[in-house]
Amino acid sequence: MSYYDYDPSDWTFYNPDYNEDEFDDDYNDPQQSTNEEQKDSYNKINTDSKKKEQKVKNAERLKLVTKKIASCKNNKQIRSNVIRILLNMNIEDSISNYVKREYLPEKYANLAKERNCLETLIKIFLKENLDYSLTSDIINEINYLIDTIYKNIELDIVYNRVRKIQKFIHEKADLKLGNNASLKLPPEVMRKILSTSRLHLNILDSKELEIESFISIITKSEKEHLKYNDVKYTFSGKKTKRNYDKDFNTLITIDDTLALNIKKINELDLNKPLVIFRKEILLMFDSLFQ
Repeated sequence: MSYYDYDPSDWTFYNPDYNEDEFDDDYNDPQQSTNEEQKDSYNKINTDSKKKEQKVKNAERLKLVTKKIASCKNNKQIRSNVIRILLNMNIEDSISNYVKREYLPEKYANLAKERNCLETLIKIFLKENLDYSLTSDIINEINYLIDTIYKNIELDIVYNRVRKIQKFIHEKADLKLGNNASLKLPPEVMRKILSTSRLHLNILDSKELEIESFISIITKSEKEHLKYNDVKYTFSGKKTKRNYDKDFNTLITIDDTLALNIKKINELDLNKPLVIFRKEILLMFDSLFQ
């Protein structure tokens, strides 16, 4: 090619040995390198900062637990206090997870935290869906039902207690509208009522029961869950197996990490000397957040 044939825009004319691919691979934009270095530096600072914050939080948690169990007279008291602290730390997250899994609207989630939750749910349903007048007799029946559920002398699981509410509503529906009227109740409304009732009772159990009683109910619930999921039910003439996972959700079992952590602490050997047990449970508690 002669000088007069060259394309002015093609500067490679001056360098016949130029290799475009080789040039692109070797070339590094100084500005890009600087940006990447700055980004890496920022990420490192951000990571280090988060680690420091987490370390401070862990230290505060450990200090709280150490102070809480310092005056405990026996290993059982120590264990109960540590599990209680774990529950209190995770209760709001567990409630949030429960609400998401059950697709509960915000107003139902908020109602579940109120002391009058069951009374409100039952009264509103009877009045709005079954056209009941809330006479003194009806109110007395509701109060007796709720009182029995709250006392829970037999430490019955949440699922069974909520079934009493379901049975009460079904009986009132059949009485008011005729036999089998309970089969025609609005399913979505009933789902929200029963789900909210379970959440409400789970919250109360976790906050008000002695830890030993609370763990006992959780253990019973897990056993019942397995039993119910092994039972086959017939719907529309076809045999099927109903999934009861949501029905047996608790504020512990809905969170695998929390359930595992509480199980670890609950299984510690209570027969060890108090000083050794205290040290062991503090080490375990601290390890849960590392």
